[in-house]
Order: sequence, then C-alpha cells, then structure tokens
Amino acid sequence: MFKALKTAHTLFEEQDKWIQKIRMYAAAELVDLANDWIQEEDEIEEMTEEMFMDLMSLDTISVYPEGDFDFYFSDGDMFAGHSIIVEGNIDETFTRAQIGLRLQDK
Repeated sequence: MFKALKTAHTLFEEQDKWIQKIRMYAAAELVDLANDWIQEEDEIEEMTEEMFMDLMSLDTISVYPEGDFDFYFSDGDMFAGHSIIVEGNIDETFTRAQIGLRLQDK
C-alpha cells in the first residue's frame, strides 16, 4: 500500500501539470473518435483538441504500486455519457486513452 500512496503523493504534488498532460494526451488520442460520434449527431461541425479538453471533467483517480494510475473523466456528453479513461505511470508515460462505462455503471 505504501507504493500506491507514493504514486498518489507524486500526482498530488504537481496536480496541475499532471491534469494538463493527461487532458492533452486524451484529446490527442480520442478527438478523432469524438468527431466520428459528433458526425452522427450533427451538433457541431468539428471537435478540436481544445474543445475536447474543455468538456472533460475529472471524476476519479486510481493509483497502484509501481507508479501506475488511471484517471477517469466525465465526457461532457461527447460519448453519450461514457467515461474517458487515461492510463499511465508517474514516469510520465501514458499507455492508453479510451472510453468506457461510467464508474457508477460498473
């Protein structure tokens, strides 16, 4: 448990930096998918990475030993209420951004 707490502490110390990096990663990875969903709805012409990041809202963070973490964001209805999940490590590598079930649905 100590190692997981160390991960949490590292993220907390520079939370603004981490949130920005994680939002940028998610937007870069998922903006094309968001645009595919938007085309079905015809609400806006095109989602930009900046718009994507503005719609994300942090819900939950899970931390693990060895520096791994998962950030769960609400999607601002870009993906019909699914969560945006970003997985990474405190060594500043991100392994995946995806959409998934909202935590309440699990």
